[in-house]
Amino acid sequence: MKRRPQNRYDGALEKWKVDLALERMQAYRVPRDEWPDVLQRLVVEMLQFRFDPQRGVQESTALTRLINYQITSLIRSRQRERDRIERYWHWTNQKQRMVCHETFGLRADVQDALAQLSERERIVAAHLMQGESRRQIAERLGCSWRAVDRVVRRIRERFEALGLRGWVRE
Repeated sequence: MKRRPQNRYDGALEKWKVDLALERMQAYRVPRDEWPDVLQRLVVEMLQFRFDPQRGVQESTALTRLINYQITSLIRSRQRERDRIERYWHWTNQKQRMVCHETFGLRADVQDALAQLSERERIVAAHLMQGESRRQIAERLGCSWRAVDRVVRRIRERFEALGLRGWVRE
């Protein structure tokens, strides 16, 4: 027989409210090792809860709804966090695959291509690699964005002429 955590909230909350929270956590299949943390969060919400008998529902019904909402919200936020982590790992694995399969073979070619650029073209390329827009680069260099655009076109043409089209973004 599985033991339930003891009610450590004597004086702050009635036992039936804590038991209700534990029942709802079990119904939502919250892992038992997370119960103390979830219960602590629920107790804070239950302490702030003010029952209004004029609304025509029982206190246990209103409290059940509050608990369900809090548990559902917690589950959703954890799922969003897992999704963000999954997207991050997928993205980094994609980048690593690209580095492994493409970069090592082309690294010398790219370095040669960069060495063939003029100083201004290298500066613009460096800013582009940092993710700056043409307008931001123009502001830094004190020229128009059209001038930066012409430099970017020349860089693109050089890379494409060397067969490095994959290294140039539109």
